[in-house]
Amino acid sequence: MGMAGLSIAWIKVAHVGGAPAVIGESLRLLTSGLYVFLLIVYAMKLLRHPDAVAAEHAHPVRLNFFPAISIGLILLSIAWTSTAPGVARYMWGMGAIAHLLFTLSAMSSWIHHTHYDIKHANPAWFIPVVGNILVPIAGVRYAPPDISWFFFSIGLVFWLVLLTIVLYRLFFHEALPARLTPTLFILIAPPAVGFISYLALTDSLDGAARVLYFVGSSSPCCWQATPCASCACLSSSRPGPTLSLWLRWRSPPSKCMCAAASFSMPALGGPCSPCFLRW
Repeated sequence: MGMAGLSIAWIKVAHVGGAPAVIGESLRLLTSGLYVFLLIVYAMKLLRHPDAVAAEHAHPVRLNFFPAISIGLILLSIAWTSTAPGVARYMWGMGAIAHLLFTLSAMSSWIHHTHYDIKHANPAWFIPVVGNILVPIAGVRYAPPDISWFFFSIGLVFWLVLLTIVLYRLFFHEALPARLTPTLFILIAPPAVGFISYLALTDSLDGAARVLYFVGSSSPCCWQATPCASCACLSSSRPGPTLSLWLRWRSPPSKCMCAAASFSMPALGGPCSPCFLRW
């Protein structure tokens, strides 16, 4: 997800004239190869160690990272939409269907649970359900508008629900484990992606779009997550798993970068200027 978000961000910035196009194109190729490689590796794990995969799916925290498979495919469809729309259409369709199934699986696990506790709540819970908010970005090109509105509505409403649960857990219960502290960066992504999806659906930089944009760009959670996550990564005594979480930081900031690029486009009435984009 991080590499795909970074690729889209560079492609978007190149589109508004802020960077060479070759950077985004190179990252897109690298990301596509990496996605295929990781998908093959995990498929081999599923074939050779199905019990381990089943245990991960039953885990109250690791369950939420399975939809990274579908989100990665949706992000790749967004990245390839401008140059290979036919291939991107199939990637978007498979990603949207897979993510809806992951959403239903996660919701079923949460509702019919026997092992969840408030200490298990963390920003990674956003991935299965709130991830639906990504679908309209490319979906407006490939499906009737109501399908995109369907996914957008699920993601937006459950963002508010899960944000309440996660903030309650952060405010009134023990702090997140050090290895999960970098997931605080996920709090940035929903309003930023919601802003981009809303623009795709309405093609209008209206009041609702501005609310989403400024919540994503100036959320207190964003600025508080940065030093905490950095300290957690640098002080961890187990660098392997924490480094993996640290590498995922690229995705939420990349989405904010895409939102800033979209906000600055003059066609939408935004303050298009090199100074604004650099800021």
